[in-house]
Amino acid sequence: MKYFILFSLLFTTSTAQALTWNDIFGWDDDKPYGYYIRNKQERCWKRTTWEEYHPPVEGSGRDRGYVKHHNRLEEIHC
Repeated sequence: MKYFILFSLLFTTSTAQALTWNDIFGWDDDKPYGYYIRNKQERCWKRTTWEEYHPPVEGSGRDRGYVKHHNRLEEIHC
């Protein structure tokens, strides 16, 4: 009898409000409560890194020069 009631509920819903498997088994979700937020604004970032070689100062035979590391963090459109 319980199965008959369950199947009648599943198959008598309209297509506009049809049940999905996620609605039935949605309790097994790993997402925290309130995960879906309306009007949520996301920010995306782009990290750019590059290296610049600086040659040695003229007249100094010991100095080999050095490599300068640059990092830039920019906000981009998602």
